[in-house]
Amino acid sequence: MSILLQRVECMKEYSRLVGLAEEREARGEWRQAAALWERAAEAGRQVNHGDKAIARLAVCRRIIDNQENDD
Repeated sequence: MSILLQRVECMKEYSRLVGLAEEREARGEWRQAAALWERAAEAGRQVNHGDKAIARLAVCRRIIDNQENDD
């Protein structure tokens, strides 16, 4: 597989994971969103797009921590 094709496949996977993570966030499913953002960050690192996913993962983790502290 060519390098270009590998990058395209990584971008497709990154985009798919971002879409799923954003859907979970919209539903308030923070743990699932965090898991998806983590996977997106891994895929994104390969194509220099991991920063957004890492930032969103941090937000999800803060929300989860705040919810646990409220309980």
